[in-house]
Parts: sequence; structure tokens; C-alpha cells
Amino acid sequence: MKLKDLYCKPIDRAVNPAVSATKFDPETERIEIQEYVFTDEIINGLFRILDAIKNNKPYDHVGIWIDGYYGSGKSHFLKYLDYCITPSTREDAVSRLLEAVKIIDPLDEKHNLNFDYDELLTIANWLKRATIDTCIFNLETSYDNSTDKKKAFLHVFWNEFNGKRGFNKFNITLAQNLEKPLAEKGVFEAFKDRIAEEGGDWNDPAMAADLIDNELDWVLDIAKELVPTLSVDSIRERIIKRDTNMSIDRFGMELASYLKDKGDDYRLILLADEVSQFINKERDRYLNLQEIITKLSEACDNKVWVACTAQQDLSEIMDDCHIAEEKDKEGKIKGRFEVKVSLKGTQPEVITQKRILDKKEEVKPELAAIYNKYKAGFDLQFKLPTSYSSYESQDDFVDYYPFVPYQFKLIMQVFNSFLNLGYVAKEVKGNERSIIKVIHSTAKTNADAELGKFISFDELYNNMFEEGLQARGQKAVDNALRMARTYQTDRPERTRLAVRVANVLFMICNISQTDQLVFPATLDNVTSLLINDMETPRLNIKNEVEKVIEFLCDNNIIRREQGKNGAPETYAFYSEEDEGGSAHSEPGG
Repeated sequence: MKLKDLYCKPIDRAVNPAVSATKFDPETERIEIQEYVFTDEIINGLFRILDAIKNNKPYDHVGIWIDGYYGSGKSHFLKYLDYCITPSTREDAVSRLLEAVKIIDPLDEKHNLNFDYDELLTIANWLKRATIDTCIFNLETSYDNSTDKKKAFLHVFWNEFNGKRGFNKFNITLAQNLEKPLAEKGVFEAFKDRIAEEGGDWNDPAMAADLIDNELDWVLDIAKELVPTLSVDSIRERIIKRDTNMSIDRFGMELASYLKDKGDDYRLILLADEVSQFINKERDRYLNLQEIITKLSEACDNKVWVACTAQQDLSEIMDDCHIAEEKDKEGKIKGRFEVKVSLKGTQPEVITQKRILDKKEEVKPELAAIYNKYKAGFDLQFKLPTSYSSYESQDDFVDYYPFVPYQFKLIMQVFNSFLNLGYVAKEVKGNERSIIKVIHSTAKTNADAELGKFISFDELYNNMFEEGLQARGQKAVDNALRMARTYQTDRPERTRLAVRVANVLFMICNISQTDQLVFPATLDNVTSLLINDMETPRLNIKNEVEKVIEFLCDNNIIRREQGKNGAPETYAFYSEEDEGGSAHSEPGG
């Protein structure tokens, strides 16, 4: 059996680890719903938000704050929330959520749900009869930089609301002063039809903008024909000057008016992605958001909610914006966001296991047999420092194989250290996004390997860093790789081993000093990271690795550092400043 035959989903499929909040083609929707991984944190978060939207009356404010580190899955969470609400995707998304809750045993202490299945079912039934509109958007891409920064959130929210109503979402003046009056008179569709008769397309924002810039009189003539009472001279002047009375009070009144003929089960949800990046430590922007939440709570009977994703929690945002408020006022500001969800505790390895490494039921007995055959030898073959584990149980083996659990923790530490050293771009970080990418890429590379092969740590390097190193990182490893490629060139397998050793040393010699205290670059640890089967005696591999290390030391690529208090010696790369050293990187990070 080949490794690719183990997985529930085809390992050669496209997997996008970075979810875009505004990409909604049918195939993207299908994948993002079917491949979404539910942790307790995610399940509790979705329930908390959906419950608040349904049972809105007990809440004083309508802000929802979703925080999590870069790459922790905030955008995917926000989109899944939208999928649960939007009629075209609701059935599939809610069914998967219900199923995820149903299979959890309430007595299972490994899980911690804050509600029961029947409570979620009640919400699911309400969603079927409720009418909920959503506007999901990325603030950075939706904002017009020419507008007043102090009203940044107001501009974006108003534009998105106009877009939801079928009006122009890039020109508030046009939407409010021309399109809205036409809609209120019931002739907006007729207006668009008249434009189309002349070869125009008012639904295309770019064409509408061209018509306003170049043929505004003609556009207004058509509007005047349909609504003779329109004051087109006044409208013309406002459109040309972009003159709209924009205030939070007016926005609240606009929404309240919109809600007048909606029933008790109507909601409008504004889903704003990357709020912390948009605020960008600007006090005025944060306060603008806070004031909007306050006004919507007062004016809209808790039928309009604002959900925001951010990399920081509210306290961190306030610190960045230098909002040094008294305790009671600080609590008042935070109180605008009564519903809070944090994804900072989401474990990337759990998400990756389910999304990439999930196994077919029929192969699990064969994997169990492999585990039972080798379980006594795992800790000897993968001899690892404390807190870096091989396989703790049969279930652990089935979940992780052909990877080894320690690899997830160690590669995250390598990612973060390489980022701090400037060896990789900022997108490469020890988070869910990077872990999914490297594990999927490595599993795909090994798709045709036979059952029984274990993926070694150096293979993660090949798939993440071989082409992803920045110039500084490349410079740091180049000398080592050039020298490794000259090792025993008459024995290609030995040369390949030398390159693998160089790659592993480059990674673990550059993790942070703190991490090196726990996972030092010793001969034993380097050997463990190169193990890829259970049959080759560890001692044989260790002896060959030791010869490569001797060769790299003799050629001034790495140096030995004596261990303290009887600890084994470790290895470090020479820095550029070291006398006699021909290599490159700062030892230790």
C-alpha cells in the first residue's frame, strides 16, 4: 500500500491554507465547508455568536470580537459563520456543525462544550425561518484612502450596506442621492434598464463610475424622466462635490429606516475582516468603531451586529491606540463587544491532522498493526528530548503517521526563529497556515512511498525552505550545502546524507536560545531527525551522521561546543565574524 492510499481525501488535491474572506466561487465554498475542522474552541465560538444573534434582547451592545494570531484561522472562522447564515450554504454548513457536536460524548473529559446539542438544534431551526443578510469584507481592500481617516469605519460600513441594498458600494453620494430616491419611487430597476438600452451596465461599478464622470447630465436626464420631481441640479452638485452628510447618527437613522418593515427574525450582520490591521494603532479609527457599535445598539433594536476579526484582543488594541482610560471607562469601551471569541488556543497540529492526514476507516487496522509491531522501539529509534514526543498511543500513531508528533512542535519553533532572523518572509510563521502548507506539501511529495516509511524532519525543510529562503537565509546556509555536496561524491547516498545533515543542523542550530536549551544540536538529536524507517539500526545511522559532522567541522562549516556539567557536546555554525570561519549564520538565533 502506498501512503496516498491512507488518506480520506486525495493528497494531491489543491489545499489553500490562506482563506480569503471575499472569495466566494462555488468550488471555494464547497471546500471551505467540507474541509473545515471543528475544535471545541471553534464550536463554542460559533455557538456563542449564533446564540447572541438569535437571542439578541439580553445584550446591550452588538459588537462581536474574534481574535487570534496571524494565520490562526480567523478569516476561515468568519467565513464559516457566514456560511451558517447565508441561505445558499446554510444547510451544508449547519449540518456539519451539528454533526460535529453530536459525535462528542458529553461525558468525554477531553472535550469542553458550553452548550448541548438541543440548544444548537434550536438555533439551527431558527436560522431556517429567520431572514439574515450578511456583508463580509476585508477592511483594507474596501477602504477608500481619500476619505476622512476619522470616519474610516463609517465609510466602509455604509458602503457595504449600500452594496447589500443593491446600490453603488464605492460612491456613497451617488447611492444616497440618486439610487436611493429612485429605489424609493420603485423605478431603480427601470433606470438600470434604460441605461442598458443605450449599451451601459449600471450594475458594473466601473462603468457606472465612467458614466458619472463623463455623462452625468445624460444619467440625470434618464432619472428625471422616471421621477419628474427629482431636483437634479441639487443632485448633480452633490455628486460632483461628493457632498454627503456623513455622520454616525445619520448611519444609525438609515439603518433604522431600513429595518422598519423587517420582522422580529430579521438580522443584518457586518462581518469585518482584519480590523486590527485597519486600526493600525490609530486612536481615531478605534473610537470611530466604538461609536458606531454604540449607535447601532441604540438605533437598531439589536438587529444589526458587527463581527470583527483581529490579531489582538481588545486590551492590546487599546494599548496600541494609547487609550489610557480609567478602569470603569475601559470596561465601558470593552463592553461594546459583549460577544468575544478567541482562537489563540487553536492547535495547528489538530487542524492539520483532520484536514490533511485524516485516515480512511479501512486502513486503521493495518496502521494499528504497524504500531503494535514497533511501539516498543519508537522511543529508542526516535530518541528525543523531554517534551518532544514520538507516539503516545495507537490513536496518536493513526492520527500523525507518516509524520512523527515532535515534528509539529519543532517546525513551528524553526518557522518562528527563521522569521525573527529575517531568513524567511513574514508569511512563514509557526501557525496553522504554515503548518498546513508544509505538511500537505511533504505528504504530497511522499504520496507514492510505501507503507512503513516515516517522514524525517529534514523533508519538511525541503518543502518549506528550499525555495522559500530570503537572501539572508540563503547566504546563511549556502556554504554548508556547497561543502556537503563534496562529501564522498563517489557514494551518492552518502552525499545525499551530508546534505540532509546540513539542512537539519541549519534548522536546529538557529532555533531560539531558549528552545536550544531543550532541543540542543547534539549528535543524538540530529540522528533522530533523520530517521525515516524502523528497520535500519539507529546506531548505523548515528555512525554515518557522526562522520558527516566530522567532515563539516574539519572544513570550518560548524564548530563543536563543549557541553556543561557532563552534557553532550553541541554544534553551531560559524558566524561571519568568527576568525577562521568560512560560514555564515549567527549561532542560536
